[in-house]
Amino acid sequence: MLVIHQMIFDGTSMRIFSLELAKCYEAFSQGTTAQLEPLPLRYVDFAQWQRQSLQGEPLQQALSFWRTPIRETLRASSPGDRPPAPQRGRHSRRTASFTFPQWLMTGLKHLAHDYGVTPFAALLGSFQAFLGLCAGQNDVLTLVSIAARNPSPLRRMIGLFANVLPMRLILSGVLNFGQLLECAGEMTSAALSYQHCAALKCNIEWPTRVASRFKRQVRW
Repeated sequence: MLVIHQMIFDGTSMRIFSLELAKCYEAFSQGTTAQLEPLPLRYVDFAQWQRQSLQGEPLQQALSFWRTPIRETLRASSPGDRPPAPQRGRHSRRTASFTFPQWLMTGLKHLAHDYGVTPFAALLGSFQAFLGLCAGQNDVLTLVSIAARNPSPLRRMIGLFANVLPMRLILSGVLNFGQLLECAGEMTSAALSYQHCAALKCNIEWPTRVASRFKRQVRW
């Protein structure tokens, strides 16, 4: 049995831990010592760097970056825009899993490359355009869970780095799919530059239906 507190572990940490545990078990079964790669830095070093980098003007710039789109989107989407959602049980959730065929992913990568964006930005922009079409809205705010493991030494560390970024895409004025990809690329690039600042620190009065879900995701 493995018991780990959610405040010190994320999904990437589980993958790293499982690989290192397998190496240690194999070495133990053979009567040898596991040869694990030395860590480039410690989690406490990252915590100290984050605390120092998110102070004063850098912190205010990051918070201002998150506050503006969130407030404008929430202001534009009033509770009267749609009927209230039906009440469901506390644990009532649905998940839809599917796999894209290889030919589709290959075409997506080529298309994203042609417009100078990442496949992630292309997929996210397409998804947000789909949501906007279904909701009849041109201003779409999507909460995206990311690993937040930049700079690269963090990719081999065990700890809680994950963050939830509210990414906003304005669809008004977008005339074709190429413009959609360009807007999505700019949106993701700007949001990822502030990925280490939790948007929950913005002290925004979220609607109850959004705040409860957002806080649960941030505390993953």
